[in-house]
Amino acid sequence: GQGPDITRIDPCAPDPEGGYWLWFDDRPEGPLDPYELRTVLSKHRHASLYIGARGWRRVQPGEPVDDAVLRRDCPLPPGSRARLLFYMRRRVLRDWLGIFH
Repeated sequence: GQGPDITRIDPCAPDPEGGYWLWFDDRPEGPLDPYELRTVLSKHRHASLYIGARGWRRVQPGEPVDDAVLRRDCPLPPGSRARLLFYMRRRVLRDWLGIFH
């Protein structure tokens, strides 16, 4: 007989039927279509965009998102160091400088 089916999990692989993934408020959001992506970015300037094997990069409204990797499944979160730096930067901007948008 045949052996069991083996599923290969590739956390960096793109999925053409997927959508964009953002990381903000220390959680993932996605998959998003282009309209949803722009809507979320209009409210969350402190967000990161999933760009595949290179991980996540900071993205702001109006920036190009051509390097984004579309996926259906949630990608791996940013590393602990990146998450801490992202959180600290957001806290400085929001709490000390009063930039909430």
